[in-house]
Amino acid sequence: MKVKMKISSPDDSREEYTTSFLYRGTVWGNKSVYLNKFGEYCLNAHARMNRKAIDPVIAEIRNSLEVSILSTPRHRRSRYDYSRRREPIDTNNITHILTWKFNKIPFSLVYQKVGSLFYINGVKLNKSDILDIIAKVVYRTCFVRDSGELNTYLQALTSYPPNVMYCVENRTPYVFWRRDGKYSVGEKVQVSLNTVIISPDECALEISENIWASIKVKELNQFINYHKFDNKRSQKWALSPENLWNKLMGYPPTESQKQLMYAFLSQNRTQDIVEKRAQSLLYELEMEHPNKIFKVDFHDGGGKREGLIVRGVLSDWLLMDNNRRNTHQQVDTYSLTGTVLEKIDAKIPMAKNHIVVNGKRGWKIRDGKPEPDEKCIVSFSGTVCIDTLHGGTSLGDQLASRALALMNDKNTRKMLKTLEPYLRSENRYRLTDEDIGYIKENGAWFRR
Repeated sequence: MKVKMKISSPDDSREEYTTSFLYRGTVWGNKSVYLNKFGEYCLNAHARMNRKAIDPVIAEIRNSLEVSILSTPRHRRSRYDYSRRREPIDTNNITHILTWKFNKIPFSLVYQKVGSLFYINGVKLNKSDILDIIAKVVYRTCFVRDSGELNTYLQALTSYPPNVMYCVENRTPYVFWRRDGKYSVGEKVQVSLNTVIISPDECALEISENIWASIKVKELNQFINYHKFDNKRSQKWALSPENLWNKLMGYPPTESQKQLMYAFLSQNRTQDIVEKRAQSLLYELEMEHPNKIFKVDFHDGGGKREGLIVRGVLSDWLLMDNNRRNTHQQVDTYSLTGTVLEKIDAKIPMAKNHIVVNGKRGWKIRDGKPEPDEKCIVSFSGTVCIDTLHGGTSLGDQLASRALALMNDKNTRKMLKTLEPYLRSENRYRLTDEDIGYIKENGAWFRR
C-alpha cells in the first residue's frame, strides 16, 4: 500500500512537506483504512501539537506513524489484523517495511519485533529509539532524494542512540538532592555534565574537575532516560554523587574527592550554564552584527529588563524580556512606528536619564510621572505575537532567534504571518546611529 505523509512546517507559513513510500506489514495499526482517489493512505503530522518534546516535528511524526501503521501489540487475545479479515495476530513476530525508490534505487526501513526485542534493519535497539530514528529518516526523505545518502544517514543514527548524540552536543543532565543538616529535606540540584564518545560502544562523563568516568553507551542512554525524561524503568541511576562515583569508577571517593565533586557539580548547574550561555550569545550577536543588533537595558518601574534593538530591512524592532518564565513567549516584540523622534528636553525633570516608549504613542516625563505627548520620543506598536515552537527555551535563545529573524524581516514576513500588519507602512521613521547611541547611553524607560 502507498502511504502519503504531510508534515506541517514549524513556522506560520502554513507550508507542508510531503513524502510518499510503500508500506508492507504483518500488523495494521488502524482498524479502518480510507484511501484517497489516488489509492493512497494519507497521514498528517502537525508539529504544534507536541510542544513539550525536544524536537516537536520529529515527535509528532513518530506519534502519527506509531498510531497509524507501526503498531506492535503485546497480546494475542482480542488483537486482530483488520486488513486480513480478522485473523489472529502473532504478536511475537511483527514486521513493518517502509520503502522509497529514488532513481530506480530502493531504500527500505525494516522495523521488526521478535519476542520482546526490537530491530531496525537488523540492528537491535530499544523501541523508543527505533521510532525516533524512523521519524527522522521519514522527515529527511522530504528533502533528500538519494538512497545512498539516506543509507549513510541511517547508519549514523543507528550507531548511537538519539539521546546520546543529543547529550554529546548539549551535555548530559544529572539530578541529585543535596542535604544540608540531619533533618533537612534537601535541595534539588540540576546539573549538566560534559560528555564525549571514546569508542563505538563507550562514552565518558566528567563527574568532577578533570575526572572522567567511562560508561557504556547503552547505560548512558538509560541514565539520560531517567534524569531527562524521568523514566521509572531506569531508576537504578537515581544516585547521589558519591554513589555515582562508586558505580562508574569502581571504588568510593575519598572525603576530599567527595567535597571537590560537590563543588564541581554546583558550578555546573544547568540554570547557571543556560544564563551564562544566553549572555555570551547576546554579546556575540552584537559583535557580529554591529550595525544591526544593539543590546539595551530597559526600565519599567520593576527593575531592569534585557532588550535588543534590531534593524531590519523594512522596519526597526524592539525586543524585550517580559519577565514570564517557562512559556513559549518570554520576549515581547515591538515594531517602530513613530514618525518623529525628539530628544527629551533637559529642562524637564528626570529627562536626562530616560527615553520613554509606549505601544502606539510616545511619552514624556513631567514631574517624575509619564504623560502622553503629541510628539513621539520613540513610538512602537505591538506586541507582535511570535511564538516559540517548544517550551524550555532560554530567554537568551528566544532573544537571539527573534533578532536574527527580524534582521531579514522582508523574508521572515512570509513565514511569520503576524508580522504582516506591522510592515504595511512604507514611509516609516528609521532610527539613526545617533538615536541608538543616545538610547544605549541613557537607557530607556518602557511603559506598556
